[in-house]
This record gives sequence, structure tokens and C-alpha cells, in this order.
Amino acid sequence: MFVLELCRFVLELCRFVLELCRFVLELCRFVLELCRFVLELCRFVLELCRFVLELCRFVIELCRFVLELCRFVLELCRFVLELCRFVLELCRWHRLWALERSVRAWGQMAGRL
Repeated sequence: MFVLELCRFVLELCRFVLELCRFVLELCRFVLELCRFVLELCRFVLELCRFVLELCRFVIELCRFVLELCRFVLELCRFVLELCRFVLELCRWHRLWALERSVRAWGQMAGRL
């Protein structure tokens, strides 16, 4: 009788341990799937970071190009400004020359009178 009860107890204990093992196995499967998900998420984030890095590199190059373009336009504006100053100076000299001729002409006319 005692041996039979002991066997039943051991059998129940084995069933309990078996159920516990099944539970642990399911838990391990869940953790494994969770790890796979996290791994895929990390891969996605890594690819996203690579994309953002490439985008940043492109934007930096674009900014460099725009900066060089602005420098070129600035130099062009400086050249045009100097050209305008030169033309303005030519106009001043032309006006002075025309005024001088006009004064001489009036002087000559006054001398004739």
C-alpha cells in the first residue's frame, strides 16, 4: 500500500514536472520569438539609420554646392558693382567734358558779341 501511494505520488510529481517543463518550453519559445522580433526591429532601425546617414550626407553635399553657388553669385555681384562704378565714373567724366565744351562754346559766343 505504501509503495503504491509512493508510486502515485512520484507519478503525480512527474506529471507536474512534465507540465512545468512544457510551460518552460513555451516560455522559451515565446522568448525566442521575442528575440527574433527584437533582432528584426534592430535590423530595421539599423537600415533606417543608414538611410538617414546617407540622406544627411546628401544634404551636406547639397549645402556645399549651394554655398559655392552663393559665393559665385556674390563674386559676380561684386564684379557687376565694380563695372557699374566704372561706368558711373565714365559718365561723370563725360558730363564734365560736355560741360567744359558748353562753357567754352558760350565763352566763344560771348567773345564774338
